[in-house]
Amino acid sequence: MSDSEAIATRFTGGNQLVVELWGATKIDAWTIAEVAIPKAIDATCSTLECFRLHKSPGDGRLFAVARMADAQIVIHACPKSSYATIGILARGGTEACRAASVLIEAFQPERSEIRTTTASTVWRRPSLWRPSLG
Repeated sequence: MSDSEAIATRFTGGNQLVVELWGATKIDAWTIAEVAIPKAIDATCSTLECFRLHKSPGDGRLFAVARMADAQIVIHACPKSSYATIGILARGGTEACRAASVLIEAFQPERSEIRTTTASTVWRRPSLWRPSLG
Protein backbone atom coordinates (compact mmCIF):
# COMPACT_ATOMS: atom_id res chain seq x y z
CA MET A 1 0.00 0.00 0.00
CA SER A 2 1.40 3.40 -0.99
CA ASP A 3 1.60 6.34 1.42
CA SER A 4 -1.27 8.14 -0.31
CA GLU A 5 -3.48 5.03 -0.19
CA ALA A 6 -2.71 4.59 3.51
CA ILE A 7 -3.57 8.24 4.17
CA ALA A 8 -6.73 7.99 2.06
CA THR A 9 -8.02 5.08 4.13
CA ARG A 10 -7.78 7.29 7.23
CA PHE A 11 -9.03 10.54 5.68
CA THR A 12 -12.03 10.07 3.44
CA GLY A 13 -15.16 12.11 3.16
CA GLY A 14 -13.62 15.48 3.97
CA ASN A 15 -13.73 18.29 1.45
CA GLN A 16 -10.31 19.66 2.23
CA LEU A 17 -7.05 18.37 3.67
CA VAL A 18 -5.00 20.59 5.93
CA VAL A 19 -1.38 19.48 6.14
CA GLU A 20 1.00 20.94 8.72
CA LEU A 21 4.74 20.42 8.46
CA TRP A 22 7.19 20.97 11.32
CA GLY A 23 10.95 20.87 10.89
CA ALA A 24 10.63 21.05 7.11
CA THR A 25 14.18 21.51 5.89
CA LYS A 26 13.33 22.29 2.27
CA ILE A 27 10.53 24.86 2.55
CA ASP A 28 12.82 27.79 1.74
CA ALA A 29 13.89 26.32 -1.61
CA TRP A 30 11.99 28.05 -4.40
CA THR A 31 13.05 25.42 -6.95
CA ILE A 32 11.70 22.56 -4.84
CA ALA A 33 8.31 24.28 -4.59
CA GLU A 34 8.31 24.93 -8.36
CA VAL A 35 8.77 21.20 -9.01
CA ALA A 36 6.74 19.74 -6.12
CA ILE A 37 3.54 21.71 -6.64
CA PRO A 38 3.04 20.66 -10.30
CA LYS A 39 3.75 17.05 -9.26
CA ALA A 40 1.11 17.37 -6.55
CA ILE A 41 -1.33 18.73 -9.13
CA ASP A 42 -0.65 15.74 -11.37
CA ALA A 43 -1.42 13.52 -8.39
CA THR A 44 -4.92 15.06 -8.16
CA CYS A 45 -5.58 14.08 -11.79
CA SER A 46 -6.42 17.71 -12.56
CA THR A 47 -5.25 20.22 -15.13
CA LEU A 48 -3.43 23.33 -13.95
CA GLU A 49 -5.19 26.62 -14.71
CA CYS A 50 -3.17 29.11 -12.66
CA PHE A 51 -0.02 28.84 -10.56
CA ARG A 52 1.47 31.65 -8.48
CA LEU A 53 4.53 31.41 -6.29
CA HIS A 54 5.65 34.34 -4.16
CA LYS A 55 8.62 34.62 -1.82
CA SER A 56 8.74 37.54 0.60
CA PRO A 57 12.05 39.41 0.23
CA GLY A 58 12.30 40.30 3.92
CA ASP A 59 11.74 37.09 5.85
CA GLY A 60 11.71 34.56 3.01
CA ARG A 61 8.14 33.40 3.61
CA LEU A 62 6.80 31.35 0.74
CA PHE A 63 3.23 31.60 -0.54
CA ALA A 64 1.94 29.47 -3.38
CA VAL A 65 -1.47 29.00 -4.97
CA ALA A 66 -2.24 26.44 -7.65
CA ARG A 67 -5.73 26.43 -9.11
CA MET A 68 -7.29 23.75 -11.22
CA ALA A 69 -10.82 23.38 -12.57
CA ASP A 70 -11.86 21.16 -9.67
CA ALA A 71 -9.02 21.45 -7.16
CA GLN A 72 -6.79 23.93 -5.37
CA ILE A 73 -3.52 23.81 -3.43
CA VAL A 74 -2.43 26.67 -1.15
CA ILE A 75 0.89 26.72 0.72
CA HIS A 76 2.07 29.14 3.42
CA ALA A 77 5.62 28.46 4.57
CA CYS A 78 7.84 30.17 7.12
CA PRO A 79 11.48 29.08 6.66
CA LYS A 80 12.66 30.78 9.88
CA SER A 81 10.53 28.43 11.96
CA SER A 82 10.73 25.49 9.50
CA TYR A 83 6.93 25.38 9.44
CA ALA A 84 4.43 25.17 6.61
CA THR A 85 0.71 24.73 6.30
CA ILE A 86 -0.84 23.36 3.12
CA GLY A 87 -4.51 23.38 2.14
CA ILE A 88 -5.58 20.89 -0.52
CA LEU A 89 -9.07 20.94 -1.97
CA ALA A 90 -9.59 18.16 -4.52
CA ARG A 91 -12.33 16.03 -6.04
CA GLY A 92 -11.92 12.96 -3.87
CA GLY A 93 -10.10 11.92 -0.74
CA THR A 94 -7.63 9.75 -2.61
CA GLU A 95 -6.51 12.52 -5.00
CA ALA A 96 -6.05 15.03 -2.18
CA CYS A 97 -4.06 12.49 -0.17
CA ARG A 98 -1.82 11.74 -3.14
CA ALA A 99 -1.06 15.45 -3.44
CA ALA A 100 -0.32 15.62 0.29
CA SER A 101 2.10 12.70 0.02
CA VAL A 102 3.96 14.38 -2.84
CA LEU A 103 4.34 17.63 -0.91
CA ILE A 104 5.36 15.94 2.34
CA GLU A 105 8.03 13.98 0.50
CA ALA A 106 9.30 17.11 -1.27
CA PHE A 107 9.59 19.33 1.82
CA GLN A 108 10.96 16.55 4.09
CA PRO A 109 9.52 17.56 7.48
CA GLU A 110 10.55 15.99 10.75
CA ARG A 111 6.87 15.70 11.62
CA SER A 112 3.63 16.17 9.70
CA GLU A 113 -0.04 16.16 10.58
CA ILE A 114 -2.96 15.76 8.20
CA ARG A 115 -6.58 16.50 9.03
CA THR A 116 -9.76 17.01 7.08
CA THR A 117 -12.20 19.84 7.25
CA THR A 118 -15.34 20.61 5.32
CA ALA A 119 -16.27 23.89 3.70
CA SER A 120 -19.25 24.23 6.03
CA THR A 121 -16.96 23.94 9.07
CA VAL A 122 -14.72 26.74 7.84
CA TRP A 123 -17.41 29.14 6.65
CA ARG A 124 -19.60 28.90 9.75
CA ARG A 125 -17.21 31.02 11.74
CA PRO A 126 -18.91 34.40 12.15
CA SER A 127 -15.62 36.28 12.34
CA LEU A 128 -14.82 35.29 8.73
CA TRP A 129 -18.07 36.78 7.42
CA ARG A 130 -18.45 39.83 9.66
CA PRO A 131 -17.76 42.91 7.51
CA SER A 132 -15.81 45.81 8.88
CA LEU A 133 -18.11 48.71 9.63
CA GLY A 134 -15.42 51.19 10.46
